[in-house]
Amino acid sequence: MNLKRLLPVTALALALTLALSGCGQTAQDTQSTATPEGETTAAPEEPPYWEGWTDPFTQEETRDLETRAAAFWEKSLDWPTRYKEVSGLQGYYLAPDQWSEAEELVRILQFTESLDRAALEEGTAGICRVDFTAWYQPEAYYLGPQYGDGNLYIYLLVYADETKDPQYLSAWYTQDVQTERPADPQAAALGLNGYQYDILLHQCRALAAAGITTLPEAWTSRDLARYLVVRGRDFDQEPEEWATGKYGSLAGMILSIDFTGDNEWSNMPAPDLMEKITQEDWEEALTALETEEGSWTYLEGKDQVTAVLEGKGEYTFSLCPGFAEWNSRTFCTGIKAL
Repeated sequence: MNLKRLLPVTALALALTLALSGCGQTAQDTQSTATPEGETTAAPEEPPYWEGWTDPFTQEETRDLETRAAAFWEKSLDWPTRYKEVSGLQGYYLAPDQWSEAEELVRILQFTESLDRAALEEGTAGICRVDFTAWYQPEAYYLGPQYGDGNLYIYLLVYADETKDPQYLSAWYTQDVQTERPADPQAAALGLNGYQYDILLHQCRALAAAGITTLPEAWTSRDLARYLVVRGRDFDQEPEEWATGKYGSLAGMILSIDFTGDNEWSNMPAPDLMEKITQEDWEEALTALETEEGSWTYLEGKDQVTAVLEGKGEYTFSLCPGFAEWNSRTFCTGIKAL
């Protein structure tokens, strides 16, 4: 399941929920009643429609709902392409008498038009909150991550019928207690932060799989096609879609990020060589995805890292501090075939 395509719908539903929560009052909600002394008081609000509902599930059944909610959400996340790490997934069943305790859930239950309210009323579905921790891959920041990372949670409607997928009820909410992004001791050993180290590993993997032995100015159309097909996966680009010719600006961004220290990597034009890539080049490039990466050795130098691919090449990377920690990265400045 492609979460990238699901989440905008969820976010839109949430936006509508928030909007409706502010303007969906009825006349009864806003009507004032005069007292004998001439003072006015607001009419009492209607209780939520679920007030007084009994819990339709046994303890064993609620544990099953929690397990399936967490498993569904883990499967839905685009991991490890978009997220470096996803952990701590835990589903929590919420009985009807708990729904009013969370303001955001109240809004969802009252104003989400797509909500399968009939299943809730019939006792054939329940509400689960799924807690999880997610940390983005560095490339996701360049694409503009849709939500934050760290400690998060969502709401799902989970059916008692195991053949039916849960229903998304919310976008992501940030938990009150946050943790720092985990440090990587291998990154520290090379004098890199986590973002720089992760992007270095991805760059080396792409260079090896594409068989790149020179810098881009000496590439052939075949080299460019192979590198984009392999490296593009880190930028959430399906390999087969490169052949459509619609992603020239993404190609320019990738080359700017991977081979320059320029902070103006957004809205880069397509490289001129893109026009020379043939359909055969794109088809052949797909075979690069099956290439074994090989064995790497990483050596720290002054403001640079040298990556040696056993028996094939030596790659020199400089460090770009960027304008934010997530934008700090390595970029390839030298390649020597072995």
